Amino acid sequence: APPLLAPRTNRAPFRATPPGPRAVSGRDRSATAGRDSAAKQLAARARSIGGWFAFEKDSVIGILAPNCPAVIEAHFAICWAGCVALNCNTRLAPTELAYIFQGSRCLGLIADAQHSALVASSVHDDMCKALWLGSGASTFSSCTIQSQADFETIASGAENIVDSSDRVPRGSDAGAEMYYTSGTSGRPKGVVLSQRIVVLHALGCMIEQRLIAYDVRLHAAPMSHLVDAYAIFAIT
Repeated sequence: APPLLAPRTNRAPFRATPPGPRAVSGRDRSATAGRDSAAKQLAARARSIGGWFAFEKDSVIGILAPNCPAVIEAHFAICWAGCVALNCNTRLAPTELAYIFQGSRCLGLIADAQHSALVASSVHDDMCKALWLGSGASTFSSCTIQSQADFETIASGAENIVDSSDRVPRGSDAGAEMYYTSGTSGRPKGVVLSQRIVVLHALGCMIEQRLIAYDVRLHAAPMSHLVDAYAIFAIT
């Protein structure tokens, strides 16, 4: 077997700037001038989103959306806010999703507007904030969550920007991501991955797959599934 860190020979010549857009989702292409500006833009948007929720540390915020760049931003935003990201399958039935929301004590939600009906029939009384992707007034009125807003409006920093010094420090053993088991051998259970696990998993995948800054990742699996979660942090 080749050494773990052996250089790959099937590489194109090194380029000073990444080619093309940073993220592609259908016709949506987000382009930046380079890697540093992309990181700063992501950090700024994550800070705005996390600051809008303003929950106590270790609170649970759900993500219910198809694969898209906003899901990546949501993961970083929830991490910045000192909270735990609850990854939800968009194909669940209302009763299944309600079970997960209640069992995890989910307080906030980042969801695609196309799933507003599913959310409306699944929320519980303690869920108090929601950000909508591709939202509109009809989405807000169809749901009983008290505080609702458009994801892009908040992410763009139009309001509620919080300085990074306000971020609540958390240890490496604090929760980062939560997934619910399928319930094959019993009732579904929430499994929490710590910050340490998520970081080491991402680093391990970067080494094993010999990823570099100019690699392109196809998110073929649902981002809500653990099988693709590492790529959010390993690639970004």
